[in-house]
Amino acid sequence: MKQKTKGKNIIACLFLTGIVYTGVCQTPFYQPEDWYVVFEDQFDNEVSQKWKIAHEFDHYGEPQVYTNRPENVFIRNTSGNNFLVLKTFRENYECNKISPAGCNKSKYAYTSGWVETKKEYNVQYGFMEARIKIPEGQGIWPAFWTFRGEGVQHRHNSAEIDIFEMDGKRPKVQGTNLHLDYNAPNFKAPSFPEEIDIHDYSNDFHTYGLKWTPTNIYWYFDNREIRRSPNPGIVDPVRIILNVAIFPWELPGENTSFPTELLVDFVRVYRYKKPEFISEWNDENSGKINHAFLKKNDRIIKGDFIDGDKKNELLIFFEDGKWAEMYSFQKGNWALKWSNRGQKNIGMWSLDSGDRYVIGDFVGDAKEELMIISDSYKISHMYSFDGKDWTFQWNNNRNGRIKQWHLHRDDRYITGDFNKDGKDDLLFISSKTGKMELLSFKAGEWMKTWNLKRKDKTGNLFANLGGAIVAGDFDGTGGDELFAVSASLLSAHLFSFDGTGWQNKWESKDTGKIAEWLIHTEDQYFAGDFDKDGKDELICISDSANVQLFGYDDTDWSSEWANDGLGNLGGISLGVPVSVKISPGCFFENAKADIFLLKDPEGDCDKINLRLIRYRDLK
Repeated sequence: MKQKTKGKNIIACLFLTGIVYTGVCQTPFYQPEDWYVVFEDQFDNEVSQKWKIAHEFDHYGEPQVYTNRPENVFIRNTSGNNFLVLKTFRENYECNKISPAGCNKSKYAYTSGWVETKKEYNVQYGFMEARIKIPEGQGIWPAFWTFRGEGVQHRHNSAEIDIFEMDGKRPKVQGTNLHLDYNAPNFKAPSFPEEIDIHDYSNDFHTYGLKWTPTNIYWYFDNREIRRSPNPGIVDPVRIILNVAIFPWELPGENTSFPTELLVDFVRVYRYKKPEFISEWNDENSGKINHAFLKKNDRIIKGDFIDGDKKNELLIFFEDGKWAEMYSFQKGNWALKWSNRGQKNIGMWSLDSGDRYVIGDFVGDAKEELMIISDSYKISHMYSFDGKDWTFQWNNNRNGRIKQWHLHRDDRYITGDFNKDGKDDLLFISSKTGKMELLSFKAGEWMKTWNLKRKDKTGNLFANLGGAIVAGDFDGTGGDELFAVSASLLSAHLFSFDGTGWQNKWESKDTGKIAEWLIHTEDQYFAGDFDKDGKDELICISDSANVQLFGYDDTDWSSEWANDGLGNLGGISLGVPVSVKISPGCFFENAKADIFLLKDPEGDCDKINLRLIRYRDLK
């Protein structure tokens, strides 16, 4: 018999289909890739101080009462291996602690064991697993699960993940579930149950695992994935619980053997080494920022308007055409930084719901300016924020142009530091005619830097693509490149401006792919430096709610993160087709991209949900 060997692989016992479990034979030590152990108990001697043992507690009036007696919870040594034992008896037990938080009655026909991790071992995201031998029999209800951690503020209505809830009458079925919002009316929490056929769990030890991320939740049986689900909003730190209950609706029969035993070989918790998208703020389904209720026709733009610290503010133009306000994210919430108090203007500009906004650091002072173009495409103004209000920088004197460029509704405006001079340039693209011009702001006026000529085939590669075009510093050289996707040809290119023209740095070469990402016409693409390495990453969202994050290594793209096609981002369901608008920006930390996400809930024509999502380490 093999003894426990911490941190080393242990030889498995094999038979026809793989691992066979023979009493106390150890399964191989399994450490998920890119995870490290933060909690481990192999129950070497007595029940350790990591656990709290429930005493005279019936869990909301269930038929059994949990006690801390050594008869119900203890450590057993078998052939050199120690096991935690939760033992269930059919007996007469009188309870002394009568209260809603303890015993709901004085006499019980069953006693059992319940252990849970103490609050200093609360877990927020990770991989948790336990090797357990589970009892069977009608009315026996063993569980390995998590619940909101002791002392954790109830922020997000998150409650419970059931790694397993077993019906002792069906020893070949693993019950799994997610429960939300135990504060719901009549205690009716939304749940997401699923039963999975497995080997007969009562015959021997099996390893039960759960991977919990802000985006997805996965269940494992003997290190094989058996279920996956989008995370419906379980984000608060949790405690781990092991217990054996009695089914309230189907009591043990005459053939149910007592006492029964649940044996636990080990419990481990791993933490992820790599970053994840985390929902750091949400509107609690109110559609509200600070005092302002937002509607889906409101215009929300982001920019570093106030002090050039590389942190973005949100500038909101409300649909009534009168109000405009600016907010900065501070100390976990949005602080009002400026308001026009319903005066229907910003600077000297009279607001209109049809206005178009272009953002960029055009003057090179590290702050970003606001360019506004009228609904008629005749008038354009540019403003900067002086710390108190918006000040005038430039206008086109109502001539319908910006420099030589004639403004039209079909124009596309892409801003970025393409010249690598520390200022943003303005690239005009006419999707209708294929014309292109690049302008820079110098000495109080716009100057033409480049325009597409008829014989310029390099520029023509992306002038006629008609798909997504995103500016970003993907190679980390300090300037911006253009990433362009063809909607019709299902191809992609990366271009760099050399001062005279655009050079093709990378292309998909008719593969229809960006790394392993299959290009589709409805895909959305955004850029941001999510890992703060000085290079922008490319985030791709498909209409089927698949999300991936790609980095560029000067030769090709590689995937850095994915939501595994489970339809959510940072714990919010994206919906299919995707009904969200996202805006990467630096809201928490200088020069590190976050995501402001606005979602139109399905079936509600005016209400929106708001989230602020960070890409951060889970260490």
